[in-house]
Amino acid sequence: MGINKAKFPKPSVWASFELETEFIDPPEIRLKLRPILQKDTVIRLLPYVVKGADIDDREVQAAFDSTVSLIMDKVLDWDLKLDGELIPCNTEMKTWYLEPLLWERVKIEEDETPDKKPKKTNAWLWYKVLKFASDLNNFVKN
Repeated sequence: MGINKAKFPKPSVWASFELETEFIDPPEIRLKLRPILQKDTVIRLLPYVVKGADIDDREVQAAFDSTVSLIMDKVLDWDLKLDGELIPCNTEMKTWYLEPLLWERVKIEEDETPDKKPKKTNAWLWYKVLKFASDLNNFVKN
């Protein structure tokens, strides 16, 4: 009988994202992230999901705001600098600096489709961070 090998997620990892923005130079940000568990997303978004098609524009904005807030809560550190000085990663600075950057576009990546035609895709930074941090494989220790 073999021994089971358990894989446990690290409490946090660094991830880099290249942006299409002029707000930071170079347009790349490194974020130290905690994983986003399914329960985190469900707790924040369930009220909007339950309403389904009956959701109005105000509630759509509230769902986006809730998602961005969740992401900001999961950012532990960053490499943002102002005038050569590292900006502290705290709640106030996240609101001033990170929140606007989360609505910037991530640099377009070329994806190959099955018919081999390149397909350009892009997304807001908040979406890419959510996708990365929700994939627990990005946090697994070997």
